[in-house]
Amino acid sequence: MKKSLYILSLITLLFSSCVNSSYNKQEEEQNSKSKYPIVGFVEEFVASHPNFDNNNITREQADVDFLQSFTEVSDSVNLLQNIPVKLCALNQNSKGEVMAQFRSWIKPTNFEFPKPVNEVNFDVIGRIDPKYVDSLNDDSYYTLSGTFIGRIESMDVFRVLLGLRTSIYTPSFNVRKDDIWDDQYEVSLGMMYFAIDSIAPFAH
Repeated sequence: MKKSLYILSLITLLFSSCVNSSYNKQEEEQNSKSKYPIVGFVEEFVASHPNFDNNNITREQADVDFLQSFTEVSDSVNLLQNIPVKLCALNQNSKGEVMAQFRSWIKPTNFEFPKPVNEVNFDVIGRIDPKYVDSLNDDSYYTLSGTFIGRIESMDVFRVLLGLRTSIYTPSFNVRKDDIWDDQYEVSLGMMYFAIDSIAPFAH
């Protein structure tokens, strides 16, 4: 009898431990996703466009909807929130304004987005407060607070706004299934103009 009670207690303890572990993992994943609004945005978009990556026609229509949805949501949410971006270039123009280019397509070591997002790739430029100049380091990672102003479709326009020759990762603005994992997504946000309110060092 005592042996049976011992085994029952052990099973109950193991079951409880598994349930708590599963709950803690779900809670951790949810907290991680809430930290990156882009993840929830992509999940909702894919759910409402289940055929988005089926063929060229569905992709073209989805790309139009994706940009429109991103623009609309960005009126109230910073979809770049907490995404680590590397400082690529700073330039002071003839008006004395400091323009900065940041890029996301090289991630910090050991950093991963919450699933189902695998990558978020973009180059962003914006005017920054000169007070940041002394503390910003080339090729270091930061996070940006501010507002999405719009997509820049031309590399020439991007360079004129920055005031320097530079490179970008991609001009595409879309979401695609990962080349290997069908249930994960690569997000490309092309070239963007951003009203940068504040810059903070990226803390992993």
